[in-house]
Amino acid sequence: MMLVQKYIGQQVLKPFILSLLALTTLALLTQSLQTIDLITKDNQSASTFFYITLLAMPKLIAIIMPISLFLSVLYSLNRIAMDGELIIAKAAGMSTWEICTPIVRISTLTFMLHLLINLLIQPLAFVEMRKEVFKVRTDIASKMVSSGEFIKLVEGLTIYAGDIGVDGFINDILINDARDVSKTITYVAEKGFISKNSEFTKLTLTSGSAQSLLSNGEFNIVQFDNYQLDLTEIKSLDAILIKKPSDLYLHQLLKPDSDQYISRKKRKKFLSEGNNRLASPLYNLALTLMAICAIIKSRHQRMGYKLKIFLCGVAGFSIKVIEFFIKSVSENNSDLNIFQYAIPITICFLCIVYIFENRSPNRTKHIQKQKHNPDTMLRSKC
Repeated sequence: MMLVQKYIGQQVLKPFILSLLALTTLALLTQSLQTIDLITKDNQSASTFFYITLLAMPKLIAIIMPISLFLSVLYSLNRIAMDGELIIAKAAGMSTWEICTPIVRISTLTFMLHLLINLLIQPLAFVEMRKEVFKVRTDIASKMVSSGEFIKLVEGLTIYAGDIGVDGFINDILINDARDVSKTITYVAEKGFISKNSEFTKLTLTSGSAQSLLSNGEFNIVQFDNYQLDLTEIKSLDAILIKKPSDLYLHQLLKPDSDQYISRKKRKKFLSEGNNRLASPLYNLALTLMAICAIIKSRHQRMGYKLKIFLCGVAGFSIKVIEFFIKSVSENNSDLNIFQYAIPITICFLCIVYIFENRSPNRTKHIQKQKHNPDTMLRSKC
């Protein structure tokens, strides 16, 4: 019996891992399209792009895991049933529960892994991702460099720069500073670098000149070896790191810091996100039990289980859509959060009751009919 259970577990586990990797890779490619601007507009390196994209992986895995497990169980059980292995297991005396025990163990492990991702790994990764994106958005040097283009940083300040060297220096700089209406200055420099702290941001220009038009109409040129240009005004435009509900840990969602003002609408979003973190792993169990009921519990069909698999697949995807819908509407009505738990728990309960039901209604009626049949009673007396 243990060998049969081990075999069934392996038949489910292999396609589950492969489908999870395949779907996660596909989701990462989709996610990368949202962050491609880091290279095209913000002039970041490929390593930064891939790092930020990979930090989104825990959330993607959490979303894909129940669906991947559901599809893997349907595929594996259908193949085992079509090969006649389920019939052999039942003929050997194995009950429905004994056959599906290894699958339930796998779904329980995915439940715990999903819960770990939701409660710890996802907020940890998202906070890091938000910090990296914040660094990119507030990276003055990357904003200044767009090869062959003049960039208007703020009103009255336009800059042209060639590129950023491997040493971090900005090459071939041309700046037109008209922030002071009474005095417009044009800076030309071979190189420059950004220096900043919590109070100021400065661009230090080296080996260049400052050109301006005097009030008497004369053209004034001042050569310099080093010159510092104040860019604090630019830094202040993106100086606040704003966290979203997906970046917070469970205790921060369910019990926000009392020292911070949080609007009622935002508190409802926090509650919805927190309850979803706890409820969504239950769908690993619910969808797995649905697949078991569709294949193992049903009678053997020589023509296959295509219709049952189709109906079960439609039901499973519909349930996931309902999950996302309930999470969305509960952001406006906290009373609906109970349904985030009620749906998967109800499915699990109904499936377990069906699995432990010893006889189907048709089989029970057939036995009762035989008991009341006179011919059958006569044979039994003989």
